[in-house]
Amino acid sequence: MGLPVFEVASSARVAAGYGTTHSVSLTVPAGHNRIVFVVGSTTGVGAPTDIATTFGGLAPSGRVFFHTDSTLQGTVVEYWTNDRFGTGAITAALTRTGSTDDGGAAIAAVCLSNVRYPGVPLVLPAGTASGVGVDFDTTAPGFAAECLIVDFWGFFGGAAPVVGSLQTSRVNDNGAEAGVCVSTQDGANGGSITWTWSGAGFTGGAVTVDGASTPSINSSGHPRQQVRDATGPRYQLR
Repeated sequence: MGLPVFEVASSARVAAGYGTTHSVSLTVPAGHNRIVFVVGSTTGVGAPTDIATTFGGLAPSGRVFFHTDSTLQGTVVEYWTNDRFGTGAITAALTRTGSTDDGGAAIAAVCLSNVRYPGVPLVLPAGTASGVGVDFDTTAPGFAAECLIVDFWGFFGGAAPVVGSLQTSRVNDNGAEAGVCVSTQDGANGGSITWTWSGAGFTGGAVTVDGASTPSINSSGHPRQQVRDATGPRYQLR
């Protein structure tokens, strides 16, 4: 079983005046056992009561977490399994509810491949955190050396966060009204997530994702079947 593979990410942010929706396009590559995560963050007068996301116009396969700081900022992370999307440019969008003012929004979409199948990929419950002022960090839940840890953060104000030394920054989109950042870490590096930052408020968390074992799922959603001949085991598409 290999580690999941980071493929591509895309992000966009907007200041006050965007209304209740915001979107970004992600160019998704072909591949096996893919998953797309979308993280959305909004700020305003009063924290949002919910942030809903879509990818290619479709509701998510599942929600990892929705978390607020109870005063002005909230972050959601949702995901789509390989059978829910194709390749090429696909739009991710968020819609916020409950906040009385559209202070700002940020959104990012992240694609991984070689994620555990069949069925729903192994996405463990998130370790979440929120706070005001300085730095954000969490510990990934249930991590193992063979997994990939992915962390997602929404924040308000301050300079761009600085990623921890054991993580690889994948998204770091900072603005005066709203920002979002994402990193990955191999489970062998310990599962401790840190970003150095100073600003108004933040929410976020981390998840762990297992790598695929064969047979796998191709980009059209069909499993590969193992067959055996004189040369040994090989795989063919059903």
